[in-house]
Amino acid sequence: MNIRRLILFAALSLPLIALGQAPDNKAIEQATLDRESPYYYPALMIRYIHGDTTLTLDEYRYLYYGFAYQPDYRPLEAVPAADRLMNVMAANARPDSTDAIEILRQAREVMKRDPFSPTNINFMTYAYGLLGDKEQAMYSADRLRKVVETIRGSGDGLTEKTAWHVLSFAHAADIMALMDLKTKKPIIVSSTVEYVPLLVRDGDVKGYYFNYGRAYWKKPDNLPEKRVDGFEINGIKVK
Repeated sequence: MNIRRLILFAALSLPLIALGQAPDNKAIEQATLDRESPYYYPALMIRYIHGDTTLTLDEYRYLYYGFAYQPDYRPLEAVPAADRLMNVMAANARPDSTDAIEILRQAREVMKRDPFSPTNINFMTYAYGLLGDKEQAMYSADRLRKVVETIRGSGDGLTEKTAWHVLSFAHAADIMALMDLKTKKPIIVSSTVEYVPLLVRDGDVKGYYFNYGRAYWKKPDNLPEKRVDGFEINGIKVK
């Protein structure tokens, strides 16, 4: 079982927002910090956490990229609950209801630190399905689709200037896994962009570009000057 790609969904069934247009950092920061704005971050986050499926892709754009301005955004720090969750998933090829409860317990802890992790949301969707909670599974699947489309709506991923913008290196790896794409070693293009070549073309596409600039906005004091090439999830390299 590929534990990073459990839920298949028609990502292309959702309309893309502003395809090819990078997020406007200044506008997003101002709107999400303004109490009078319809994009005021605490209000959007409450709706997100409670599974509000009426949240639009436009609102998700402010939610996802607005997280970079929140105190809890620490993309280069390890998330212990994520490691515990991966251990639960890897321990049993056929998780049962007891496993599902533990998956959800750890996944909720992960959400406190990384609320938009595609892999984590994917695991939550899977666990709710195991427990027969169709309503929560639907809410979670809606989150997953819209987070993925928000990232893919930040560009076309085909050039350095139109790279897909992500909040962390792990999110890029998640997107590739959910698209069922096998990747080669990423190539550093600039201080904020990497090119991820594919083992097998996605149609005519040989690889995709990702912009990781936000991940360096809040560097831990003990962060090494040069990171290891390639994707990592909590310090574990993803090949």
